[in-house]
Amino acid sequence: YVGRITLDSATGTPRGQASVRVRTVGPESPFARLRGTDNMVVYTTARYQENPLVIQGPGAGPDVTAAGVLADVVEAAQRVS
Repeated sequence: YVGRITLDSATGTPRGQASVRVRTVGPESPFARLRGTDNMVVYTTARYQENPLVIQGPGAGPDVTAAGVLADVVEAAQRVS
């Protein structure tokens, strides 16, 4: 999954645009190098437009991640209702 948050370049505040979904990435994308349970955050900014800042490291694995996602979904559903 690839998440994306768009910020207002003048103020640095979110514009209310956020998404998390399965995305197709090209071979030039830093995300194309992910393996196994690794996680990655890529910062593409005015300063890092040509060469984004990439932070990558080991993830928790499928079981722990699934439990965390499920807990977040339950919490979000409780807040909405």
